[in-house]
Amino acid sequence: MKPLNADTPGCNPISSNCVIWQGPDIECIKLCKGDTISDVVYKLATELCAIMDQLDISNYDLSCLNLGTATPVDIQGLIQLLVNKICTLSGIDPTTPSSGGNQDIQVPIAECFYYTNPFGDLVTTMTIQEYVTAIGNTICNMVQQLGLDQSVIATHTTQITELQQTQDGQQAQIDNLTPVLITPQCVLSPNPTLVENVVMALEQQFCLLIGATGGPSDIYDAIAQQCSALSQSDTLGGGGGNMGSIPGWDNNITNLAASINNIWLTICDLRSAVRNIQVNCCPAACDDILVSLQSVLNGDTLTLYVSGTIPSGFATCDPSGVLITVSDSTGGSYTTRFNIVAFLNNPTGYILPLAGTPINTSANITITIDNCLTNASTSSTCQSVLQSTIINDAICPAMTYNQTTGSITYSGNIISGTATYTVELWNNAGDTLLSSQVQLLAGPAVLAGTFLGLSIATSYKLRVKVTVNSVDTYCPFTPVTTLTAACPAPAGISAAIII
Repeated sequence: MKPLNADTPGCNPISSNCVIWQGPDIECIKLCKGDTISDVVYKLATELCAIMDQLDISNYDLSCLNLGTATPVDIQGLIQLLVNKICTLSGIDPTTPSSGGNQDIQVPIAECFYYTNPFGDLVTTMTIQEYVTAIGNTICNMVQQLGLDQSVIATHTTQITELQQTQDGQQAQIDNLTPVLITPQCVLSPNPTLVENVVMALEQQFCLLIGATGGPSDIYDAIAQQCSALSQSDTLGGGGGNMGSIPGWDNNITNLAASINNIWLTICDLRSAVRNIQVNCCPAACDDILVSLQSVLNGDTLTLYVSGTIPSGFATCDPSGVLITVSDSTGGSYTTRFNIVAFLNNPTGYILPLAGTPINTSANITITIDNCLTNASTSSTCQSVLQSTIINDAICPAMTYNQTTGSITYSGNIISGTATYTVELWNNAGDTLLSSQVQLLAGPAVLAGTFLGLSIATSYKLRVKVTVNSVDTYCPFTPVTTLTAACPAPAGISAAIII
């Protein structure tokens, strides 16, 4: 489109709005490639006006300089005025231009004075005047810092002296401590002895023990000597089954106790086999009858294991079997019969249900077998009594203990039955009975009491002994520690913070 004012002869009638700026972007005036020439001219004109406004001398207030009629009329005069003022403040006469001298000579500076200027350049030289000023400022800072360091060193010296005095006082207190004495029970005579002497004796005894038993590796090597597949090997005692079926046999040997357990069971099996040989090779008599009784209670089920030797030809005197009497510590009793010959060395044992009988399975139980055997061929009649007792922890009451700094209070519920309950207070080692309290109770009842006059922050062990029909049941120990006395609140204490 032709511009309206483009009638000047020789002018190419093209609008400035149709000409595009093809140059790069100019960020400082926000000019972008693709803007029209009209936009370009406008932005340049705007920036030019802003600069002219900034350079207008009338926009600056110079009243503080007291110039009078010497006020500059343009920006060049203003800049010259400022230069003269700077020279005057710097001790340079502006009317006498300086020849520069040595103070304007650029010299290399030490690396510690290097710095980066606002343009990102690393500055490694200064004029002599700049270098001297920088060195002077650095020395002043060092002097000030040295004064601060001396103050801190003096404070630290005082603190170190106080710490040394405190340490000397604490060492004096340690030196004045009363030696700690304990009374040994087995490694030395039971007399109050210094702790270090008891530890030395323990070391000696432990070395002797290892020398006698061998170390852990020696014990494990010995355990490994068990016969291969012993658990699957047949028994020799005539009871049938394999060794693993013997009551109490441990199929997972991990320690010396388990190994000795199986050794004894193996020895018993061998003895049974040897005894069987003796019986079968010799005339049968009462002296050849060797039997033992073991019993296991599981809930209301009683299992009897009879092992040993009964020579062939012997049978029970009563065809229905020998008499079994089962009694409990609360007075209950039950009798029955079973064929002892048929169940001799039977690995599953003789199972006797007690549910519905007068037997209290929560009490101690005694099993008595009146063994009577007869041999028709020799007209021999042999009688003996086999007995086994099961101590049942279920008779033990559930106890709770509450302690103070000098006492222990106990309490437990007695559900049923009549018994004598003895609450025992032992030392922490469990080898010295310190006190006991006895109560005769018939359930339901509460077993309660208090042990007084105990030591502060001391460990004890307590247990209950239950006596029924002169049969004692010892319940497990429970460890209890008296409380530590509360510390009094601090008084007359002042605090100081040292910086």
